[in-house]
Amino acid sequence: MAGIVAVFLAACSPSLAPPPGAWLPLPQPPVGLVNPAVLALGHGSVLVLAGQSVVSGSFPGALRPPLSTVEEFASGTWHLRAPEPEALSDSGIVILPNDDVLVVGGVDGQERAVPRAYLYDPAADRWSRTPDLPVPIAAPFATLLKDGTVLVGGGASAWPNDSPRPSGLSSAWIFDPAKQDWRSIKSMHTGRLFASATRLPDGTVLVAGGEGDGSPLASAEVFDPATTSWTVVAPLPQAREQHAATLIGGKVVLMGGTASTVFGGGFALNAGLDAEIFDVGSKSWSLGSPPSSSVSPEPFAAVAPMADHRLLILTQPLPQAIAYDVGADYWSRITRPPSWQTAPTLSNMANGQVLLLAGKSAWRFDPNGNVPSTETGFGRETVVLSLIAGGLLLLLGVQRFFRAR
Repeated sequence: MAGIVAVFLAACSPSLAPPPGAWLPLPQPPVGLVNPAVLALGHGSVLVLAGQSVVSGSFPGALRPPLSTVEEFASGTWHLRAPEPEALSDSGIVILPNDDVLVVGGVDGQERAVPRAYLYDPAADRWSRTPDLPVPIAAPFATLLKDGTVLVGGGASAWPNDSPRPSGLSSAWIFDPAKQDWRSIKSMHTGRLFASATRLPDGTVLVAGGEGDGSPLASAEVFDPATTSWTVVAPLPQAREQHAATLIGGKVVLMGGTASTVFGGGFALNAGLDAEIFDVGSKSWSLGSPPSSSVSPEPFAAVAPMADHRLLILTQPLPQAIAYDVGADYWSRITRPPSWQTAPTLSNMANGQVLLLAGKSAWRFDPNGNVPSTETGFGRETVVLSLIAGGLLLLLGVQRFFRAR
């Protein structure tokens, strides 16, 4: 009897319960960008820029030229804004304290790294050119510091997809928007391309992973703006690049991208399914529990934090949505998202919801919304759960019948 009760309790695990939240369709974007930067501005609108064009009939992953198109979603409506002065991809992009947007470096339509930098004023819908970077740079990181200046570094001096792959740069600079000037600072200990750069609560910046000489890196270092110095910290449990990094409750969570690890038996795991967690206090790393195959066996396609401090993750090629609770180290499935035809992008919205963009399709995810059970995608498991519950009740009834006799 105890064994049946255990099975029943396992079946009642939240991971098998009807998932919360709802995906709600939004108006179609005017152009539909692939792999854009999506920025939630302070006044509640969402800016979409630095994307690529949709090529109908192209195979998945086909290279597309960058577009200068800028789209804004505000008050339930899409608007076209002033285009970028030139079409760039792989730029470093950051929102400044006054809601202006800084676009640094990138790759032009001829697949060349550029040194140019631009400022966009959303209120005036106007672009202006700022002083160039000292060198051309593609795919740098750009992180806002507490004093309003911007840390820019890493990247590559050539198109990141060139053959042979370019090496990651260790150079770093600070841009002062008020003075409109660049200042060179000490280089990182390791050159890195496609690294993450996360500002920590004390104002320092954690730069983690990335690509070195064609392979993912496990190294990490912290930049201190007070001393403009870099300090090497403990390495990641597994090398990772092109990942998402999110600060949640004193921890930085790395997820998605390309990661690699090899077990003793020589079995290679798609480690992009795991969560690597940096504890800000101890400056140490830990590896979160991977999602079970019953939650998601699919590679991650996009990651975004939700208002309840969980992470929302989309998978592909089979479109699923799962959530990760960092504090509890717990995975669960949530409402199945709509299917999409191009690479999905997730971003927070000012109302605590999450925006999903995939070319000319758009949805918002409401974690507190209700969805009919037929739309959750969990019919089979609901039936199994009902059978287990029914079987348990039947056994309890039989047991009581014989006790009464």
